[in-house]
Amino acid sequence: MSRSRELKHLEAIGRSKATAAGGRPTVAVAAHDNVPDGRQARLSSHVLVLVGVGLWSTNFTAIEAALNHGFEPLAFSAVRWAIAGAAICGLALYRERSIRVARADFALVIGAAGGLFLINQVAAVYALNLGAATTTAITFGLVPVFVAVIAHVRGLESLDLRHWTGTAVSLIGVGLLALGAGKISGDLASLALALVNVGTFAGYIVLSATLLRRYSALRVTALTVTASAVGLALLGSVQMAAQPWDSLDRAAWSALAYAVASVVIANAVWLEGTRRVGPSRAAVYSNLLPLLGAIIALVALDERLTELQFLGGGVILVGLAIVSVRCRPAPA
Repeated sequence: MSRSRELKHLEAIGRSKATAAGGRPTVAVAAHDNVPDGRQARLSSHVLVLVGVGLWSTNFTAIEAALNHGFEPLAFSAVRWAIAGAAICGLALYRERSIRVARADFALVIGAAGGLFLINQVAAVYALNLGAATTTAITFGLVPVFVAVIAHVRGLESLDLRHWTGTAVSLIGVGLLALGAGKISGDLASLALALVNVGTFAGYIVLSATLLRRYSALRVTALTVTASAVGLALLGSVQMAAQPWDSLDRAAWSALAYAVASVVIANAVWLEGTRRVGPSRAAVYSNLLPLLGAIIALVALDERLTELQFLGGGVILVGLAIVSVRCRPAPA
């Protein structure tokens, strides 16, 4: 495949960023998916995309609420993704009748993509456990910046001045977030984990581009989530054994149920909406995720941020706005 064609795949999935701090895998439309023209992309299609983004943006708050009400981080993630993975696999089987991949791609799905998503979810849940959901949500806006840099290092993209300017501005925002945390070690550790969350998710996006040349986004998502769910079950086995399940209140179980249902429904409606309107249009809506996630966390969790943290979050969003996704392919 030529570099220009691979760049198109990265553009589609890089702009459909996700999740993941709240627990979602990136889902984009593969090259062979049927994308209707502008006349067929009606209002209902755009509503589906907005619903998907809205559901994902609430996951930061739902996860932190579950942790605040007694769930151990890895126990929560293990249960959540075991249920969500089974549901997404069921959806993939229903729509495609199979989730098989070629033997040559199995290691890439299970080892690389699944492994990165596993690290991503561990970093995300501990970032939320140690710090504010608002900060984690805003930091997640760095995903397209990280994707562009990784693609540049791999020789898939040649970044222009606009990209580098947006990257520099975003990093200044991260610095302001760190300064705003001051000497609060929990906030600093949370910010560091949030950056690991962003970096691993960006790496997962770039690796997924290879798989999306041959398989649908739903199939890739189903296999990746299932592989990471097995890893989370192993990592979380100690916490699951020690978790006082009987002492969890209704709020904790409600948060878990919502976190599972929202990620499954969000994947379903996002895939369908993106199939109808196309990945480029859907990506415009996905840029709302960090802002919506931060606003919801501030209101629902009554979080308090310092002035520097507010400023840092704003600077990150400005950097995200500066970054242009349409890059020129690197010379062969």
